[in-house]
Amino acid sequence: MTGIGLALWAAAVATAMLFVTRRERRRVAECEGLLALLRHIRAAVSSYGLPKGEIYRSFSSEVLEDCGFLSLLREKGLAAALAAELLIMKGERLRPLIAFASGEGMRLTAEELTACERAEGEVERLLQTMKEHLPERLRLSRTLVLTVGMMVAILLI
Repeated sequence: MTGIGLALWAAAVATAMLFVTRRERRRVAECEGLLALLRHIRAAVSSYGLPKGEIYRSFSSEVLEDCGFLSLLREKGLAAALAAELLIMKGERLRPLIAFASGEGMRLTAEELTACERAEGEVERLLQTMKEHLPERLRLSRTLVLTVGMMVAILLI
């Protein structure tokens, strides 16, 4: 392998490691943004009794805005925004939010607050777990990228 090839290989591995690290951190940031959204919804419903559209328009999160989630949320509601799969978080991790969104606009205020608090608690536990496992996931992801990079280098030698 020539010096240029080695430099390109190292750059590719470093870029892949950076991508994986950013993706893992973004997953945690999305969960934080969704938790903030639930807290905002609960506060707005309990204090002001605003309609969902107003609540969604008054919320902001850079991470959720960047992926297009907030735009769709404001336009079509929480259930549609979650169904669009714009977030890195997928599947079972979104279950509390999907359950909350399924009754969107069909509950009385007290029921809405109870459902929101329940979803908030579940997302809070999920976020805590994600933060606890983040260093392990980052280490594992970096190791896998480095291992694949080394395998490619060995094959090319």
